[in-house]
This record gives sequence, structure tokens and C-alpha cells, in this order.
Amino acid sequence: GALLAPRAARAELATSGALREDIGQSVKGDGVQVLLTDLTYQELKTCPPNFYLPIKGGPWDCIEISGTATNQGKRDVSAAAVFGIVRDAEGYPCLSTALDASMKTGIASLGKLPRGQTPVSFTVAVQGRSPRPLQLQGFKASYRNAKIEKTFEVFDPCEVDSSKCTDDEDQPTNGRSSISQTGLFGAQY
Repeated sequence: GALLAPRAARAELATSGALREDIGQSVKGDGVQVLLTDLTYQELKTCPPNFYLPIKGGPWDCIEISGTATNQGKRDVSAAAVFGIVRDAEGYPCLSTALDASMKTGIASLGKLPRGQTPVSFTVAVQGRSPRPLQLQGFKASYRNAKIEKTFEVFDPCEVDSSKCTDDEDQPTNGRSSISQTGLFGAQY
């Protein structure tokens, strides 16, 4: 198909939520808060301990993606969510969190990013049976609150298996914060 003008390309991305097939490795433009460029990946022999792997859709392999993050904003940020698609050699999405190219979900988290360029790396899970080499497409990052981005931290043993919790660890940290006196729509607990 014909290439869309930059404004039309941005409009299509904003309205559909899906990446077009002609988007390169990095999403670029004035609206992108953090550019992710010079991306490469390496296969890991094993996934990090307690790294979340979905029960369905596997077997899963972990890859480490490295590159350069360019914070284009006017301030340092406490965290950034990474978005992008990983495709196999046949062009099919193979990322554990986005097996459908129309999905627009964060796939990893970056810590503090000062203004300017910073080397970064993060780990994601891909289908083990997907033919290689993998293709990285449409990567960018957006500012996030560091507390929200804790959702991408590696699980501790208590979060994986409640029998490994000590008495004062009845709830994982992220579960404990949702137990309060006032719940959703003012419900009392």
C-alpha cells in the first residue's frame, strides 16, 4: 500500500490503537515522549527467576532488548512504560503480552530517565516455537508514575506461592495497597 503522510499516519495510530505494518522499529514524532532507537535483542538461556510467564500460549522464551531511550521532554521522569510489537520471522506477533498486533498494552517498564539519551534494556517473553530472527516494531515509551510501574517488578516468592509468605506477608505489596477502609464507589471493607 501507499505510505501515508506523517499526519495521517499519526491519526491512524491514534484512532485504531493498532500499528500499521509499515511502521519501523521505532515510533518517532513530536507526540512521542521517549524515543527507543538502536534496538537489538539477545536470547536468554532462561527467564529471570520469578519472571511472569502466562500459563497459555507457551512455551515461552525470554529475550533481553537493549537500545537507547531519548527522553524528549523538559524534565526527568521517574518511570516510563514501553510499548511495541515483536514479530517472528514470518511476520506474526509473538510477544506474551501482545499476541495480536491490534493490542496496545505496555510490555515493560523503564526506571528513571533523565532528559536526553540513556542506554536501556528490558526483558520480555516471546513464544518459544516462533521462527527466528525476531523483528522489533513500533517501539516507544510514555511517561508513567513510578508506583504504577511497580506492576512490572519481578514477583517475590510470596506472590508466586502463598505458602512461602511469612505471617506479616498475608498479602503481596501490590495486593495490600488495595485493602482499605473505603473501596470502589465508597464500599466499606
